[in-house]
Amino acid sequence: MKTEKMLVLSTAHISEATKDVLDGEGINGVVHYDKEGYGWWIYVSPGYKEVEMPADIMLLMITAEKNDCKWIMLDCDGPIESNLPKFDW
Repeated sequence: MKTEKMLVLSTAHISEATKDVLDGEGINGVVHYDKEGYGWWIYVSPGYKEVEMPADIMLLMITAEKNDCKWIMLDCDGPIESNLPKFDW
């Protein structure tokens, strides 16, 4: 059975502008799924560094890759990491 690791973080690690993009038209080249108003699942694709995206999402993708994670789960009740930027919105 194959499994994948997932980085789980608070939605506080993205800006309100990025939240609006994820809720709206999305980011071209970034696969993400809505968690029914509670956050998003975001796929860390192999070529993500070639995609133009907000800096906060890029930082989370880099963090996920460094931790050998293929997915990021942003959840409103997820953990806040002190070494990552935090946004109040």
